[in-house]
Amino acid sequence: MKSIFTLIAFSSLALSSMAQSPYLNLEWEEVSIDPFVYSDLEAQTGPGVTCWRVYASIPENWELQINYGDFLTPLSLNSTTGFYQNPLGAATADGIIPEAIDLDPTLAYDSWLTIGYENNIDNILYVVTDPSIFDSWEAGGDLLLNNLFGSGVFITTEGFSPQNSPDENGRVLVAQITSTGLVEGCFNFQIRRLNPDGTILIPVESEIFNNVCFTLDPGPNPCYNDFNNSGQVDVTDLLFLLSEFGCTGGCPIDINGDGNTWLEELFFFLAAYATDCN
Repeated sequence: MKSIFTLIAFSSLALSSMAQSPYLNLEWEEVSIDPFVYSDLEAQTGPGVTCWRVYASIPENWELQINYGDFLTPLSLNSTTGFYQNPLGAATADGIIPEAIDLDPTLAYDSWLTIGYENNIDNILYVVTDPSIFDSWEAGGDLLLNNLFGSGVFITTEGFSPQNSPDENGRVLVAQITSTGLVEGCFNFQIRRLNPDGTILIPVESEIFNNVCFTLDPGPNPCYNDFNNSGQVDVTDLLFLLSEFGCTGGCPIDINGDGNTWLEELFFFLAAYATDCN
């Protein structure tokens, strides 16, 4: 199942000039976890693991420079059950080595912050202040950046860069987040305006968007697929689902709430297969 959500934030100048003021949207979507990897990932996280990617949507001819937090406007990520952090992973995407995913496929679902890119290839992102600010988060706990002088992830360029400029969908990737629980977060961004040829507009024009907050809801727990309450999602539950497969109304199995028992229910079940619910 994939779902896309959008949260819109207008700059503080919108009150004086709404038509000219840029916008920033946050969008997030669920990442499909490889069914062959799900059980290994779940063994590390517990049942009900979900992976999301969060994007900042910004106007054409603008670039995303920084996602930060300070004592006035903290950057925060909180989960009711903690975050998945792979031993081979990193707090920011510039520490993700693609070849390491071949060694441990669950690394593909590590939690990290970024601006634009999902791994270390050509990644020019760097951390503002001491990288130890991520220690608690890298241990699976919540993330809070609220020091006096500010900290976060930053990119500086001399003009257009595909990493921090919007892609063909008008979005810049800013985080991957994996957890078994409800996640709440607040980010703060600065964007900078470019000329149509990709050079920096002079005089420099930047906009700040503070307290752009969001909630990621994992939805149904995979143990909902334990239809006979045996404590295990197993072949007996699969046979029950198959007996209802194709139902189009009043269905006893309707995981996504669309009124039917169809392919999405089957995909969700297969991802949860062999879950221990005890």
